Amino acid sequence: MFKGAKKEDLRRIASELELCVSDKLTVLDFMDLIKNCDRYKNDPDSVHELANLIIEERNTLDKETASHISVRQADKWFDPLTLGKEIDLFYSSRGKPVMPRITDVIPSQPFNVSLGNFSREKLADENFNIPRNIDLLLGAEIFYEILLPGQTNLLNTKLIFQNTVFGYIASGSLPVSSENKPHCGLIKDNVDLEKTMRRFWEIENVEPETIKNKETIICEEHFQKNHTRDSTGRYIVSMPFKKDPNCLGQSKDIALKKLNSLWNRLKREPNYLKLYRDFLKEYKELGHMQEVDEREECGMYFIPHLGVYRSGKKTSKLRVVFNASSATTNGYSLNSLQYNGGVAQNDLFSIMVRFRKHIFAFIADVQKMYRMIWINPDQRKLQRILWRENMDESIKTFELSTVTYGTTSAPFLATRTLKQLALDEAGNFPLGSSVVMSDMYIDDVLTGAETLLEAKELKNQLINIFAKGDSSEIKVLGVYWNPKHDCFSFRVKIDLHELNTKRDVLSTIARIYDPLGLLGPVVAKAKIFLQKLWMLKIDWTDLLPDTINREWRQFVESLQVVNDININRCIVVEQPEVIELHGFSDVSQSAYGAVVYCKSITSDGKMLVHLIASKSRVAPTKQTTIPRLELCAAVLLAKLVHRVKQALKLNVINTFLWSDSMIVLSWIRKESYQLKTFVANRIATIQEMTSSEQWRYVATEDNPADFVSRGMDSLKLKTCELWWNGPKFLMSNQYPQRQIPVAVIKDPAVHLDIVTDLTSNAFIATLKRFIFRRGKCAKLYSDNATNFVGANIELKKMFNLVCKPDEALASYMASEGIDWKFLPPRAPNFGGLWEAGVKSFKFYLKRVVGNIRLTYEEFLTVIIQIEGMLNSRPLVPLSSDLDDLNVLTPSHFLIGRSITSIVEPNLTNLNENRLDNWQKITKIIQLIWKRWSVDYLNSLQQRNKWHFEKKNAKIGDMVIIKEDNLPSCQWSLGRINNIYPGKDSKVRVVEVKTTRVYPQCRLKLISSSGHIRSTSPLGTVGSKEGILDPVSPAYLGSSGSLGSRPKRPMDKPALSVPQQHQ
Repeated sequence: MFKGAKKEDLRRIASELELCVSDKLTVLDFMDLIKNCDRYKNDPDSVHELANLIIEERNTLDKETASHISVRQADKWFDPLTLGKEIDLFYSSRGKPVMPRITDVIPSQPFNVSLGNFSREKLADENFNIPRNIDLLLGAEIFYEILLPGQTNLLNTKLIFQNTVFGYIASGSLPVSSENKPHCGLIKDNVDLEKTMRRFWEIENVEPETIKNKETIICEEHFQKNHTRDSTGRYIVSMPFKKDPNCLGQSKDIALKKLNSLWNRLKREPNYLKLYRDFLKEYKELGHMQEVDEREECGMYFIPHLGVYRSGKKTSKLRVVFNASSATTNGYSLNSLQYNGGVAQNDLFSIMVRFRKHIFAFIADVQKMYRMIWINPDQRKLQRILWRENMDESIKTFELSTVTYGTTSAPFLATRTLKQLALDEAGNFPLGSSVVMSDMYIDDVLTGAETLLEAKELKNQLINIFAKGDSSEIKVLGVYWNPKHDCFSFRVKIDLHELNTKRDVLSTIARIYDPLGLLGPVVAKAKIFLQKLWMLKIDWTDLLPDTINREWRQFVESLQVVNDININRCIVVEQPEVIELHGFSDVSQSAYGAVVYCKSITSDGKMLVHLIASKSRVAPTKQTTIPRLELCAAVLLAKLVHRVKQALKLNVINTFLWSDSMIVLSWIRKESYQLKTFVANRIATIQEMTSSEQWRYVATEDNPADFVSRGMDSLKLKTCELWWNGPKFLMSNQYPQRQIPVAVIKDPAVHLDIVTDLTSNAFIATLKRFIFRRGKCAKLYSDNATNFVGANIELKKMFNLVCKPDEALASYMASEGIDWKFLPPRAPNFGGLWEAGVKSFKFYLKRVVGNIRLTYEEFLTVIIQIEGMLNSRPLVPLSSDLDDLNVLTPSHFLIGRSITSIVEPNLTNLNENRLDNWQKITKIIQLIWKRWSVDYLNSLQQRNKWHFEKKNAKIGDMVIIKEDNLPSCQWSLGRINNIYPGKDSKVRVVEVKTTRVYPQCRLKLISSSGHIRSTSPLGTVGSKEGILDPVSPAYLGSSGSLGSRPKRPMDKPALSVPQQHQ
């Protein structure tokens, strides 16, 4: 029936009481039903039994009922109050609210007591001198009902025994030690550490928080209804409250204690007192606070205050801040009653990225922005403070008249008022209004223009628009920007300690404020180090192990170089004609990241490439495959580029996204539904923001994102051109094309040769023959056979001998040398296509030649003829002309045309004893051709299940015709001249322009993309070349195989034409 009770017993009781109950009924509802029934009043014994049944499982019930107590208030009760011993029973109809805990154990410590003549059996609790938990707390209205006549004082003690319905209960004071023990209570939490950690990770977020929550919407509606503007142009706003401020408790005594504590420091530090006094004096002189009488009013709130000393400031060294989160006597504070509307402006990342696109830039901030906005006079009593300038003076009460920093709603009210000012003055100052709307963060302005004249006009409009709001502007910004050299710089304060804790590590890392990720590799290294500490499960105050501490000290020492790094602010050339964005992603076992560059080109060809931003993430602690991490990096890059494009607001001509993972690039070119869930979800995100044509392959050595994925010391980063300006190919118009792993894929020709033994010398000889027959290759890929490794060593020795005596020759060979690439040992599958070609050759050679002994010359002849067969296969039509039956073959890459062989008599059916040696060689070649050509064509027309819809054949497609008894190196080709689709739009009958009639199973389609594909389910016939008469169709079953004539009539009538034979 409910958690913690025995359902069968409760159902039985409910049935006896004739109550209708359900399994979803709560404890409170169940007891309410029992209260209202007649048996509750007439049969207390049954209710006593029920109460004991529920109390048995009380520990589990408390969790359920505690949440109900706060909602249902004190008028709802848990169970009837039933107390008693085995003999005497006291019964009360009052209920008992459930509390998770009443008080601590009583007594606080055990003590010895002598009862004398008093019988222990008379006591309600015989072990009253032993600390135990309190089960029940009685109210005052019940206490006097349980008292009975009789009271006994225990000799030599202050204990009194009072008689009650339960027996005698003990009360009084305990004997305590005369020694005074001072106690100090400390409360420790890690809230500040958690906030610091959260702020550090939030800087790396790519997506801005654009979703408006409920509080933001309420604040916006409240502002629009309650803001006004006075005659001077200043705005008057009201704080948005969740509850009536009259519910606030007393706060004056707390503020007075804080003021007295503050004066203890002011007396010790005269300079601090002077700055504090001057600040509040200016506050009063500007009319931002007024002295008021000390008359107590309902709903007043006194705000404690303290000073924050800012040594780096050139103007005001001290700012008084107000703590509106200080709780009153009833637990409420001013901040706890206010809505938080956030900041009504663009995010800092977008503003700073946009700031870098201007040729002429300037920065400013609104002086005393918060204090330029009045608070509604009716709410000023909620912003009272206590202050006195000297210890001799009496304490005075002041009211703050403006928006006060330290209150929850202050950022929203201030930034929303700026936005309203821009809207109100948009007609008078369009340029300035646009900047206030999009290029301000809190009170800071980061903007610029493309010409000096436009920048001056923009500056004047900003001054005028703020003057309308009764504000002024000065040049200052929290970002370090040197206008003279137009570059950004960083100021990281370093504290180097011999011994460090995890708290020290976080404190140092949090000082690196880099919202754009310009120091991405340095920050990534810090993240990786911090994750390592987490995996070691080191507490905040524990000292780092020696090895970790040394590593951290090296990082901190190198971090000082950050202060010497200067970064160009402007990322585009003046008057750019072409703007391109280039993004790179990469991953390591520790982290993954993305980096974006801007390339701008003028009309005369001047180029500029600069880093815009970067982001990084640490890899999950759970082991993840590299391809999946590469995919996560690609998602991060897609989001970052999308965000940068939105922020820049430039006419970006092209966007290029680079990755060094061929697996990820292949995933991006697929439809997401074809992939597994993890991959599919991320590919869908990438395809939503980018197009597959934008993604390209980049070699790892040219990928700057490698630094942000692995981390780098600031000393190396300072001089790393690849990081600051991107790879060198960005400064040219020739970009790397899609990666081609081996030359065989680009040039699918096969070269075969034989060697007399498996020595390095024999391989060097055949390599020379290859070079002089085919030309020198730039890269040579081979497996890890021992003879190849030895040859590589020998070639290097020969190369060194040649290079030493002649510097010019050494330079020539270095520029013309061969780059030798070895595959991993025992991994021939890494060879891809060329291993497949070798496998095809070896398969038929072994089965046809077998144990036949051939001389070197005979065997070389067989090998070269097999090479010609492999290189004669059709790849792609040479043209789209329907009358052109010529195709591109691998031999075109070697000799510039198709290979043609000498037509010889068919010797495959003759016995070998009737053949001479060279006729035997011819028979071997013919057998190999017969088997290989048939198996090759069959492999092109696989009969798989119809899980995916295949493309129909179309007019103009070229086909290979499966023809028996063709000479080696010759293929029967044709073009589809006409198609005859069926009722289901599937093409099963086609007309092929060739010289003969063929069944469909003998046709293999050659696509224009260069890949030979199956023609199923094609049924095909042909006609004499040039004859356009109707032809007789051949028929196919639904599976695509050639079958008998179907029972139903076809769409076209069957006509016959004479066959043409060669």
